[in-house]
Amino acid sequence: MVVCGAFMTAIGFYGYTAFGDAVMPTITTNVPSSGLYSAVSVCLMLQALLGHSIALYVVFDMFFNGFRRKFTNRFPNVSKFIVDKGFRLFWVFVTYAMAVLIPQLEIMIPLIGVTSGTLCALIYPPIFEMITFWTDWKSMLTYRERIVKIAINCFVICIGTFCIVAGVYTNIVAIVAAFMNPV
Repeated sequence: MVVCGAFMTAIGFYGYTAFGDAVMPTITTNVPSSGLYSAVSVCLMLQALLGHSIALYVVFDMFFNGFRRKFTNRFPNVSKFIVDKGFRLFWVFVTYAMAVLIPQLEIMIPLIGVTSGTLCALIYPPIFEMITFWTDWKSMLTYRERIVKIAINCFVICIGTFCIVAGVYTNIVAIVAAFMNPV
């Protein structure tokens, strides 16, 4: 994760250094389409195609068993290989179609990121801690210590809820402004 973060930071830094204030939301749109730069575009396209499929591999594995069970009950004569590859291919094409069909995708991505990231960082952990350790807290902690732990967890959940509401509101305002003033 640190390597990916450093790599993305380097791309942003060198992209801004090269193009200054004229940098586009997607750095690859700044690259000229002639000469050696076309090879860079091809490499970036291959990286996107292969990287996207690899990133979705775990998600596909999680959902595939339930899908396969229902699909093979309905269509028992289809081979497992066809079902597996068809499922993966379908979802890769759906995500690519969303990327192509949604205008100004760079504005929509933070809307999803702010909600899922804040849920995973600030809301789910305190809820899971309270659910997991509730009985242990009852037997190991005093009443006051339990109240303090519950209050801290509720405070973190409230901060997370505020962050989600503020982030969603800000992103919706940006989306509305972008569609009201098309470039």
